[in-house]
Amino acid sequence: MDKKETWNLTPEERKGIATRMKAARMLVEKNQQEMAQFLKVSQTNISSIETGARLPSFEVIYNLTKNGFDMEWFLFGKDPKAKDDLQMSRDKMDIKVYQLNETIKTLKFPELEAVEDFIKLIERMKKEFTLQALLEKEDELK
Repeated sequence: MDKKETWNLTPEERKGIATRMKAARMLVEKNQQEMAQFLKVSQTNISSIETGARLPSFEVIYNLTKNGFDMEWFLFGKDPKAKDDLQMSRDKMDIKVYQLNETIKTLKFPELEAVEDFIKLIERMKKEFTLQALLEKEDELK
């Protein structure tokens, strides 16, 4: 039996999944080949899903979910839990953290030290900014 037939979806539902596949790829800023590697499938598979010629396999859905995408959003186009903006921001941040982690894995030791120094600088600046904001707030309250 053909996999397309087992899903028993309307043309609109198929189009929605195709559109969300492309949206997911755009969100992580990857071309089809990079997305295929990201999801451990072929580029042809990604292309076929994005055009609606093929529905995603369990493996594609699993890998999307494992990498921070909401399965209910991907399959149905909405989140029944009605995520708020803060949760959506966290989801996007999870994806960015994953992307950074994948990039960091490719760095050599001197580059890793530079990244570590940069992170320490950001943390120090963040503390200073927070302290400055608190001092300004304290001045406003006087």
